Amino acid sequence: VGNVYKRALIHVTEQLQKALGTKVKIKGSEKRGKIEIDFYSEDELERIIEIIAGY
Repeated sequence: VGNVYKRALIHVTEQLQKALGTKVKIKGSEKRGKIEIDFYSEDELERIIEIIAGY
């Protein structure tokens, strides 16, 4: 189960990075964790928020 979970996290991380156009880290376990999304300017933050919020 551990290796399957790790492979799934790698896949999801890659998909988020592709969708958001920036570095993404997922940390945690199967029960809890956090997602970190890097941004390098106010404009980039606004763009990422628009993608996540869907507007």
